[in-house]
Amino acid sequence: MIDNFNQEILTDLKELLQIKSLLDKAEKDAPFGKELRTTLDWFLNKAKSYGLDCGDMEGYCGYCEYGNSSNMIGILCHLDTVPAGGDWKFEPYDLTVKDDTLYGRGIVDNKGPAVVILHILKALKENNVKLNHRIRLIVGLNEETGSECLKHYLKHGEIPKFSIVPDADFPCVNSEKGILHLNLKIPVTKEFKNTVKSIGFGTRANVVPDKAAVVFKDGTDKEFKGVAGHAMNPNDADNAAHKLFKELSKDFDECKTIYDLLCSHDAKNNLELDLKDKQSGELTLNLAVGKFDGNDIDLTLDFRLPLCANKDTVIKKLKDKLTDNIKTLHYQPNLYIDIDTPLVQTLLKIYKASTGKNLSFKKCRLSPSPKMATRCLRQIDNCKFRCKDLIDISPIQTGGGTYARLLPNAIAFGPTFPNIKTNIHNTDENISLKNFKKWYNIYYEAILELDKL
Repeated sequence: MIDNFNQEILTDLKELLQIKSLLDKAEKDAPFGKELRTTLDWFLNKAKSYGLDCGDMEGYCGYCEYGNSSNMIGILCHLDTVPAGGDWKFEPYDLTVKDDTLYGRGIVDNKGPAVVILHILKALKENNVKLNHRIRLIVGLNEETGSECLKHYLKHGEIPKFSIVPDADFPCVNSEKGILHLNLKIPVTKEFKNTVKSIGFGTRANVVPDKAAVVFKDGTDKEFKGVAGHAMNPNDADNAAHKLFKELSKDFDECKTIYDLLCSHDAKNNLELDLKDKQSGELTLNLAVGKFDGNDIDLTLDFRLPLCANKDTVIKKLKDKLTDNIKTLHYQPNLYIDIDTPLVQTLLKIYKASTGKNLSFKKCRLSPSPKMATRCLRQIDNCKFRCKDLIDISPIQTGGGTYARLLPNAIAFGPTFPNIKTNIHNTDENISLKNFKKWYNIYYEAILELDKL
């Protein structure tokens, strides 16, 4: 392994974070707007300066690669981000290093991993490493708002034999829930129209809103604050829209219905959608975006669906209990990969070897000292308790959606470490410098091991 981590990586990361890589109106050669075109140009120019072969897929996405084999391994990252929002301690569109922690919008999701992989390809080329596969880093510009970038690539680009996606969690993700975004229009009473001038909250379906507001026709207004987060884990955030509808439910029946079915702790039970399974987890619901235009309350919902859930069932329940005026904005089916496949087993092996975690030790019934614990681990096959607290590292399930579900033989691998909070889709997105360096080592070793498949 070549540990080539250096200041040059942080310099590149800083430059990339300073670009506001947000969706905007389409322009010529820039289907996702000027800033994302600028983002892609930065990436391609940087990769070319490192001597890598590059390609521009009509502004939808791009790639750089090392090697000349006809067989290709794909590594997929995205360079677009969600808006900063909220009250950051540091400038979101920049790299801040504070107390050995890196801060910035996209540092984890997903610019940081893209820069690390770029420098790994640079190191492979500089050291003339011989590989059996060509390694292609594909970077998209529309992952946060529909993945039209990758859909374009799949129509016009070369499909990898197999791929990893550094846009989720370690050790690897073998189950991704289905993603369903719906738009609902809720009719309101004359009393509501005569009293409320406007309501507003949220920016994206996949973000838990941290601010919500209502303006009344008498000139008064109320604001509600929460904590932003990723829609895949809405319970880890504090949805400001829930507070808004709880307040309005005191005076308006339509708002009480919205609160009971979409906001309260009993919402999934009230919708008869409290669904879960062992392979993929539980159904989640995020009330993401809302406004009142003078006629209807307009809402955008994000559902993450386990294998046992069906999108048509979800829509039917909403129609039965809330409104017939429902439009599907976006849908991605589930991804499930069996744990025994070579790709999963190889990635587990890489993670164990790179982190030194062959087994994760919690607490033995005998409560041994650390030295005893080590001895116990070595003799686990002979332990009379067959201790259930000694857990083999296994793939995990997520509510997040990655490029992996759109490609054949693809799986999400990192970059978030277990039990580490990175604040993706929230204020002060961050990664420790120590873990940022670990990314380099893990993904370098991953390329070498996957090249043997």
